[in-house]
Amino acid sequence: YIGDAAFELFARTHEAWPPKRLSIQQKNVVQMIRAETQAQMLEYLLLENNNNFQLTSTEFSYIRRGRNASSRRGPVRMQRAVYQSASALECLVGYLYLSDLDRCQKLLRHLVASLNSPEAKSKEKDIPND
Repeated sequence: YIGDAAFELFARTHEAWPPKRLSIQQKNVVQMIRAETQAQMLEYLLLENNNNFQLTSTEFSYIRRGRNASSRRGPVRMQRAVYQSASALECLVGYLYLSDLDRCQKLLRHLVASLNSPEAKSKEKDIPND
């Protein structure tokens, strides 16, 4: 719950500068906070964990906790695994937001930068636009 709010606040703040038309800002924020995008971010974080952003064992435990805590059925429009991964990322963000705000901001900046990586660009084709 806190992770969802913190993630959306970061996304809205990130899109506030440089100024853009409000409709473009809103579209970008919605795309960033979609469960599919959050699942993609978590996958990137876990795959490249040995490189740029080292997760602690406590952070891994919050990822597991968030993945396991998601409801048995996610929203009808998406696969359960996507919903669980998005919940896991939000759990990690919520934990960091409450315990280490600087690290939370570093993580979110790192994840947003990952959206611009070549790997992410190639996967964008797989994410449906509602």
